[in-house]
Amino acid sequence: MLYKAKIDIYLLFKYMYFLEGCQMNTSRITHVDAIFGQVVVSMRKERGMGQDVLSKRLGINQPALSRLERGESAANVAMLVNISDAFELTLPELMSELISAKHSVEKMAVKVVPKKETSNGVALALLGAAALALLISR
Repeated sequence: MLYKAKIDIYLLFKYMYFLEGCQMNTSRITHVDAIFGQVVVSMRKERGMGQDVLSKRLGINQPALSRLERGESAANVAMLVNISDAFELTLPELMSELISAKHSVEKMAVKVVPKKETSNGVALALLGAAALALLISR
């Protein structure tokens, strides 16, 4: 499972670099919430779950899950426990997936900064577009 998540993160940021090359003066930055959101997307897709199914398991509505997956909202501790339960993982296993994805991103020269330091426009738009490309490529 960890190997699959690494591949997805690699493809995501490879595509992000492609998009970045099409724009001038774009810095490669992201934040942990965006990375975590993509980990959730990857795990959800690996298990063949739609957002509707996962959102019901988490006790949230689909738009809230969508915001979490896009990195626009952060998961609190209770939500982290619910997510790990929904994916039948322990909380340390879920955090291990996040840490692994974060390291993979950093190895590709993407700076991971606190959310308030990211440019919501460029960084999240690129991340969202890359996520969409990843979903389409499956």
